Amino acid sequence: MSAYRKIIKQELEDYRSQLSGCLLKMKNGNGIPWPHDVTAVSRFISRRLYHPDLDIAYMKENKVIKSRKVPSLFSYHIGVSITTYINRHRVQASQRILCNPKLTAVTVTDLAYKVGYRRSSTYIKAFKRCEDIPPGRWKDINLT
Repeated sequence: MSAYRKIIKQELEDYRSQLSGCLLKMKNGNGIPWPHDVTAVSRFISRRLYHPDLDIAYMKENKVIKSRKVPSLFSYHIGVSITTYINRHRVQASQRILCNPKLTAVTVTDLAYKVGYRRSSTYIKAFKRCEDIPPGRWKDINLT
């Protein structure tokens, strides 16, 4: 594995570890613990954040979501839908790569695949929803 790929892998693993650490608190703003189902979904997401199949159907197949009420329960306690939560964290993970001056040669397509998207167009749309600008422009602004 090239040094370039090792840096990318390390950045993504660092982000995932940071996310997992944040989930240890598992409480809302008022200090009330999240319900078990919300905790289970958030932990599952943090462990498989970069898996390209990660979505609600995948979580149902893996018996993480056992009831149709879980997505709305998740949205209530976390404040966003499961899909938005996944996309936000993938975008935030990709921003670590985009901001790393050692990784200026990474392409949007490569980055999209690394953070779990099957198509770069899907990644770009998710990035725009989170940041209001495409990743290439965001990179230009944040590397200067």
